[in-house]
Amino acid sequence: MEIETAALANFLRSASHFGAFEFEKNFDPQPYLAFANNNYIIPAVAIICYLSFCFGVRSLMEGREAFNLRTILALWNALLSTFSFLGMCRTVSSALYFLCMLWMHHFVSIGVRMGRLHLLQPR
Repeated sequence: MEIETAALANFLRSASHFGAFEFEKNFDPQPYLAFANNNYIIPAVAIICYLSFCFGVRSLMEGREAFNLRTILALWNALLSTFSFLGMCRTVSSALYFLCMLWMHHFVSIGVRMGRLHLLQPR
């Protein structure tokens, strides 16, 4: 059981780094977290502007004839679907790796704290 889990963890780790760029491997989130903490008003302003735009344009366009955007919207949706699928392919392996590692760490640490590590060993 232990060998299978280690093999799965190694596979998921290598899969999560497949095709990763150098800036992804050496990513430091601290400057971005500091920016987010120091500029917390930006999302609220962006939401207010977005909602104002949506309802403002809607009221401006009420009496006008509709545009024929069927082909453009179909192409837009196809591109969104393609990039969403590619993003899913890039993130699922990392998510599975971290989920597997955190799950193992959680249950092993609980077993050690409660003196029941023998329950986690294969029979």
